[in-house]
Amino acid sequence: MVDDAVPDHSLRTVFVANGRSVQIDDPLGEANNPVSLEDVESKFHLMADRVHGKARARGICAAVDSLFHETEVMPFIKSLAL
Repeated sequence: MVDDAVPDHSLRTVFVANGRSVQIDDPLGEANNPVSLEDVESKFHLMADRVHGKARARGICAAVDSLFHETEVMPFIKSLAL
């Protein structure tokens, strides 16, 4: 949720350790700078491989990709049970 009282530019200012601030015009994930599928999958594997193992994490990625063609999501949800 975005607070309308907060100026938009404050959401794109990064303050670094030496006290400087850097303005980011198009933050990663914004419409003008979308996150690539490869980056999303890489971040997913960074977190999921430790929990599920590499093979199962790859299977989860494939299952998520297949959701675009499915009419039922329950089989997918059940497949995520640990």
